[in-house]
Amino acid sequence: MDLSSTGGNAPSSFSEEPCKVSAAREATPGFSTASLGSKRPPNTMKLTRTVGFVLVASLLGETVLAQHGDTLAMSVHGHRMRLVVSRGNGPTVVLEAGAGSTHRTWDRLRQQLDPAIRVVAYDRPGFGDSEICMATRDALTIARELRAALAAARLAPPYLLVGWSAGGIYMRVFASEFPAEVVGLVLLDPTPENFYRKAESAFPEVFRRLDAIDSANIRSGPRAELAEEAAWEDALAQARQSDAKLSAPIVLLSALRPDLEVLADIWHAEQRTWTARQQNAVFRVVAQSGHAIHRDRPDTVARVIHDAIAGLPKARMP
Repeated sequence: MDLSSTGGNAPSSFSEEPCKVSAAREATPGFSTASLGSKRPPNTMKLTRTVGFVLVASLLGETVLAQHGDTLAMSVHGHRMRLVVSRGNGPTVVLEAGAGSTHRTWDRLRQQLDPAIRVVAYDRPGFGDSEICMATRDALTIARELRAALAAARLAPPYLLVGWSAGGIYMRVFASEFPAEVVGLVLLDPTPENFYRKAESAFPEVFRRLDAIDSANIRSGPRAELAEEAAWEDALAQARQSDAKLSAPIVLLSALRPDLEVLADIWHAEQRTWTARQQNAVFRVVAQSGHAIHRDRPDTVARVIHDAIAGLPKARMP
């Protein structure tokens, strides 16, 4: 499909080394996080992943009809990435899924969005129909790959970025790397980078129990999940460093987290603290929603996106 009519100038491509997939790694059964050289301390975890895996497993048999989108396969840094693009106008709304999820996680939200809006959902390397890439999967790499994919698809800025859970980390880094191209950030129950250390210190037994469940889910997941897990500490560090360059308006939607038990208060407190540090950010709690706000309350998320677009100055519209 020719998307040259999307307007504006597409961002320039990057010159990073192409992704090199090791045939030996691909053929090795039981490829582990340790094999990837993870720098993550053994007691550090990603509790956001536990909920994501449970949700994906419970929805496998469910038929969800989303609005029509054109499927594109773009070559990025030596590997193919799949994008699903809904035709429309205005800023391009870019959806970044959480850990272990594909573009299908956004189906219910896309049903709620104005069909006149241009929306992009995609699969990170190794998920869905995107080719696996065993190069480092830190946030900076993921952000640069995404921007290169948008450029290859002729989807020009400005971009309104929407990131769920771990995807919030990746979108924060994208927004800080390319601030002139980003007009807003919507973060859906994003991972607070200081949560793990504080939760383990305050409630070590609960933390370790949930960590064991989380680790089992990661080990049973796709190899791409292991690759992202190996680079998770680097991704968190990059997100921390990125905050000084964030300039776009931010809306952070926080979910109720009964799955985190007593750790939920720390999760929410860290989200509030992070929001308060930003220049132009709003914190909101979404009632009657679990971690996957875009699936539980797609109407609420769609309203936030519509409001963000409506509030843009004409100078920032394409």
